[in-house]
Amino acid sequence: MFDSELHIAESSDYIKATPVRTEGVATGAGQKVAVLDTGIDYTHKIFNEAAGTVEAYDAAQADPTTVAWPQGQVKGGYDYMRNDADPIENDPAVPTEEDSPTSHGTSVSHLVTGIAPDVELYVYSVCGGGCPSAAQAAALESAMDPNGDGDISDRVDVINMSLGGEFGDTLGNESEATKVTVNIENVIDSAADYTPPKLIAAEFSVKENTATGTVIGQLESVTQENTLEIAEYLVKSSTNTAFSVNNNGQIVVANSAVLDFEAGNNIATLMVIAIDKLGNTSDPAAITINIENVVDTDAEQPAPVPTPTPTVTQASSESSSGSLAWFALLAAPFAVLRRRKHK
Repeated sequence: MFDSELHIAESSDYIKATPVRTEGVATGAGQKVAVLDTGIDYTHKIFNEAAGTVEAYDAAQADPTTVAWPQGQVKGGYDYMRNDADPIENDPAVPTEEDSPTSHGTSVSHLVTGIAPDVELYVYSVCGGGCPSAAQAAALESAMDPNGDGDISDRVDVINMSLGGEFGDTLGNESEATKVTVNIENVIDSAADYTPPKLIAAEFSVKENTATGTVIGQLESVTQENTLEIAEYLVKSSTNTAFSVNNNGQIVVANSAVLDFEAGNNIATLMVIAIDKLGNTSDPAAITINIENVVDTDAEQPAPVPTPTPTVTQASSESSSGSLAWFALLAAPFAVLRRRKHK
């Protein structure tokens, strides 16, 4: 804990903010911060280098109900304790015990700019002898619409409320213990909270010379719990440049000219990965594509098979005469018998 003296630099070191600021990682540039407190001395040189004098403060106190914005780093605000436009701190001309001077709001605002020096401040007075809820609610509404035009696109990015009250028992008496159960719900906010996608290996076929741009297949993935939608597919390696994969997971003919069966390109293997929107990557899946031959030239036509021609063999005259002689010898006995029968 720090004492009541000003130790902004030490506080910045304590919360490890100094290297973030000095190395240019973040300085608060472009961020709007609303401080709901006791107000602010916007003439202080910490916030307004052009002012920064006692005379400037006295001039602001001379009319503590109006102010022209911006005032250096302080871009706007309101005094909801006194219902006027000027949240200048310590503005009562005759402060009472209920509305005593304070520098609390100025100190808190400097804590903000000491950590993030380039923020834009909006300061609202909501405390002074108490912090009424009506003042707090009105200030929260204003922080959501600083220029009051009904359009909240100018709302602040951060609201600081360093408020408290005199409540509780300072005598050390303790109540009976009460069991409080807090259910912590998981919020998936990083890539590590998701299961990487998982592609399914697949096999497709395509005829050679298929036109470039033709879709020949669709990749599929395994349904798993806590898996994001696949945002991109990537071909890690390929044995044939004729194919690609689009972001819809479709296998597409990318170059018809190299889709040539006769050149020996009759099969292609692609190793494909899937990537979700947070960068989780699947293991490579093997996609096999069979390239089918298409007969498209006379040289690729099969040779015709000759039809056999029947052959007739002519007997020679010598063999023909011989056959007739044998027939005559065989028939002779039958002729003799026939003559005898007629006698």
